[in-house]
Amino acid sequence: MKNIYFVQASVPYGDSIYLPYAAGALAAYAFLDETVRQVYKLKRIIYYRENIDKAVEEMEDPYLVGFSSYIWSHEYNKKFAGKLRERWPECIIVFGGHNIPSQSPELLRELQYVDFLIQGEGEVPFRDLLLALHNKTDFSGISNLSFRNPDGTLQKTPNRVYDVADFPSPYQAGVFDDIVNSTPYTLNGMLETNRGCPFGCLFCDWGVYKSKVRCFPEERVKNDIIWLAEHKIEFCTCADANFGILERDVKIADWIIESKKKTGYPSKVQFCYTKGREDVVFELNRKMNEVGLSKGATLSMQTLNDEALKNIGRKNLNHERLCEEIIRYNSLDIPTYTEIILGIPGETYDSFCEGMNKLLKAGQHNSIIVFNCELLLNSPMGQKETIEKFKIKSVKTPYKQHHCAPIDDDVVEYSHIVTSTYSMSEEDWIRSCLFVSCIGAFHNLGLLQCFALYLYFEKGIEYSAFYKLLLDWIFNHPEIICGEVFADIRQRLERIVAGTGDWRYVIPLYGPITWPFEEGAFLNILYRSEKFYDEILPFLQSFGIPEDVFTDLLTYQKNAVKRPGHTDFSFELRYDMNFYFNSALNNEKTDLRLRPNVVSLSDSSIPDAWPDYAREMVWYGKRGGRIINIRSFKVRYV
Repeated sequence: MKNIYFVQASVPYGDSIYLPYAAGALAAYAFLDETVRQVYKLKRIIYYRENIDKAVEEMEDPYLVGFSSYIWSHEYNKKFAGKLRERWPECIIVFGGHNIPSQSPELLRELQYVDFLIQGEGEVPFRDLLLALHNKTDFSGISNLSFRNPDGTLQKTPNRVYDVADFPSPYQAGVFDDIVNSTPYTLNGMLETNRGCPFGCLFCDWGVYKSKVRCFPEERVKNDIIWLAEHKIEFCTCADANFGILERDVKIADWIIESKKKTGYPSKVQFCYTKGREDVVFELNRKMNEVGLSKGATLSMQTLNDEALKNIGRKNLNHERLCEEIIRYNSLDIPTYTEIILGIPGETYDSFCEGMNKLLKAGQHNSIIVFNCELLLNSPMGQKETIEKFKIKSVKTPYKQHHCAPIDDDVVEYSHIVTSTYSMSEEDWIRSCLFVSCIGAFHNLGLLQCFALYLYFEKGIEYSAFYKLLLDWIFNHPEIICGEVFADIRQRLERIVAGTGDWRYVIPLYGPITWPFEEGAFLNILYRSEKFYDEILPFLQSFGIPEDVFTDLLTYQKNAVKRPGHTDFSFELRYDMNFYFNSALNNEKTDLRLRPNVVSLSDSSIPDAWPDYAREMVWYGKRGGRIINIRSFKVRYV
């Protein structure tokens, strides 16, 4: 029999790693065919970044190796395939995945060691390719395929999408059994209930494949959930582009919830929820939150600038409706987070900061996740005409992959990050990134959240104005802790723009983990929090807060953020700060009452060790709002 291998290499997150779902899906469909089963044998799926030389040498007479390429694995695949060709010159090499251009065969000129490209959905083309190779028939009838003709010319066949109803589950087909039985890692899974996206957002690589949503059979979905639970898959990502867009998604959510209740698995599920069905999405999040499945409800905006929204083909909730949604989630203690993209054409530095300000004014104090706008290969934004139209400038930079150990092999993966457009200069992009880190470290993660809330409600100081003043003050005081931290971040950003830097922010105290800049800044400052609050005192005093209020406010602020070793404590206040800030987090203005009280906390869930704290509270808990004590405080009036 002819041996087939797949390479879908991921990077571990701590001690966990994703099962190679895409490779498994191709294998499961191909081996439904009787001829394929008689002729070919699936030897192995390489699912993590193994030593390439060792992996190639250990292969047993490989007939064909299929590579699944993503931003985080494309360079690794290229090096692997080159070594494979040297060691096994007759082996057939196939590349597919999101990092393969969907419309052109030209990549075959660059990658001379690659024989075929599968461009788009791969199940049917891969099976048909195996059959054509066995039968020695022409490849031109296989869709989604690029190859070399005998005369050396390149040929690309038409793209098409398929009805997925007959595609088997790789879980139920047993494709992953060997991995499950031998892996040293905790395994994460993917749950795919449908495929396709009806939207055409400019920045997204679903945009090229804009298509109707095609559903997998309900029985398959239900059995996949059972499989994930039986194999104790703790964390699962739903691969659907718009969960909640279909009526049946409520039923699917109920199956996941029932599984969690009965078995404890999956422990957490991450969804990308649909747009325009806020009531349905709220109900899904409510039920998920009740059983601890949710990591937080997503209220994605991408940008709050009208011109930028028009450019990318998006429409958002208006400000009033966003406020209502946040209040609705807060009323049931369901944490929310909002996703924003920095660098969208049409956005300026001022409009970006104002967008962040609007989110905070709407009550989004928990978590704002900011992604860099990226030129994905198959997105409409990644095409030449779009780049020219919006005067987009990008930089090729090492791929930003956080919350994992830095990759220690010699293969660097790359992203193409947008650093300027017709509306935003490179310097303004750097300033925007610094503003993101400032909001993330000092507001969402809480170091100065209480002061910002108080000044907004009592003195009408906009959140953006407060944090811009803070940044100016920080850069005017480079000798203090936060001055050192933010000067370092600025230098890192300048190197990224110059094409000489990367996103790796590793703090030895917290172990070999890479952090986003805002989380790294927070962790660096929190470890020295007493000195930080002493140093920042002149800035905070400059706002003219009455002295007796200021004393209580500073005491409350210092205790509002969870930190190691601070798990059982109390402190006395003259003012009822806790009632005031609980109301403020619900976007309600109340009077700060003079009412002596004792605030206390007893929370055994806070880890004692700093590395554990960073992992549990910042990495795992950021989107769920676990890092702030305000809603956990107990108050006794005296």
